[in-house]
Amino acid sequence: MTLLDSLPTRPLRPVELEALREADGVTEAAPLGVAADAIRALAVQAGDTIHGLAHDPDEGWVVVESREAGDPEDLAAVRDALKRREATRVDDGDTAGDDRDTAGDSTDDDRDTTGDAAGDGIGTDGGGGTGGSGNVR
Repeated sequence: MTLLDSLPTRPLRPVELEALREADGVTEAAPLGVAADAIRALAVQAGDTIHGLAHDPDEGWVVVESREAGDPEDLAAVRDALKRREATRVDDGDTAGDDRDTAGDSTDDDRDTTGDAAGDGIGTDGGGGTGGSGNVR
């Protein structure tokens, strides 16, 4: 079973993130996109690789970027790839940016936007909007 196979078909709940962190082969998992208590983007380090994963309402969980771990710039590159993907998705009609089309509701009032100057649900404070160090260990 692959990492993607182990994820639910919907965005993760915080309790599921904790379980993912305890899974064999996972060194760390950090949320990078949170909307209404649902994690739709995350960085997962498995072995020597950091994967940027995003939930797509049509495709489920997809790998957006994978990088060799070992440098904080690797996490920044994964986060940037997730932000680019989110921007493309919003441009394609999901104006809420939260895995649902709200018929043009472009407000961000239902999200945790800590460190999220762009309003896209993906934090820029180095900790993915969670106040952490930004390092995936």
